[in-house]
Amino acid sequence: PPLVRINDLDIDIVPDPAGFLLVCENEDRPGMIGQIGTLLGAQDINISAMRVGRSSPRGRALMVLMLDDEPDAAGLDAIAAAEGIASARLVRL
Repeated sequence: PPLVRINDLDIDIVPDPAGFLLVCENEDRPGMIGQIGTLLGAQDINISAMRVGRSSPRGRALMVLMLDDEPDAAGLDAIAAAEGIASARLVRL
């Protein structure tokens, strides 16, 4: 079944039961998606799908990414520590 809402933000994504979900709460500003993509790419992790929900333009946002592989602990820590990221959580499906 699809995920359509997380907390109070609309997200419409169908999770792949063989993959991983990365859920990031972040500022809604230019460069946020690219920053996370670069960090995942450095670990050779492919993003198979992505959705972003936001409260308002330039407000807070929720980025949900379907990943083919699991980031290691150091990689997940780097994502959580990235500028503009309030939190990052990995969900194993």
